[in-house]
Amino acid sequence: MIIAAEVTLFLIGLYAVITGSFLSGGGRYVLQGGPARVIGVIAMLPMPLSLVVAAAVVALFLAQNKEVTERSFFWVGTAIEGSSLVVCMLAMGVLSRVYRTRVEEAQLPNSRRRFGAPLPTILEAIEGTLHELGVETANWSSDRRRVTARIGVNLWSDGQWLTVDLEESGDVRVSSVCQSSWQMIDFGKNAKNRHKFLETLAGRLESGVVT
Repeated sequence: MIIAAEVTLFLIGLYAVITGSFLSGGGRYVLQGGPARVIGVIAMLPMPLSLVVAAAVVALFLAQNKEVTERSFFWVGTAIEGSSLVVCMLAMGVLSRVYRTRVEEAQLPNSRRRFGAPLPTILEAIEGTLHELGVETANWSSDRRRVTARIGVNLWSDGQWLTVDLEESGDVRVSSVCQSSWQMIDFGKNAKNRHKFLETLAGRLESGVVT
């Protein structure tokens, strides 16, 4: 159980170090760059940290002429592994709280684009784009300036929420978050959702196909 958690956390940390991106709150918050990579490094620490601490404890026991066997050291080793895992997860949680930014406020790639068409035309194009993307549900605000749509389950998650805001200036702002609050990496799915929506919307407006 502990080993599985350590391996999972290691892979999450490796992904964060490579991509420089880490999710918090199921993608409702994001960390980018340095803070994301620091958290990634911490996520990779439980296994090596527990090995180092266990080796030090074994050396201490041997120096005290205590017999160390696999059976006698089992619970001590388990406690060391569990403690290392908990400490690293707590450190990740604290840093995430300090450095995270709401997706709506972060300057994410493919999250905003301005269109010169009239607002009613853009609204029709947004509806058509959502239909083309095959979203499962779409809930509009009373003034029809915001719509939240659910994108279905895929191999990497149990779905995302796509939120689209239309501003008076013609700016269309789109965000995508994971449905599950426990998900820490999205394998690029949220970025793909944003990019695909805006590209499809632009294509419909440029071609004159809005409905």
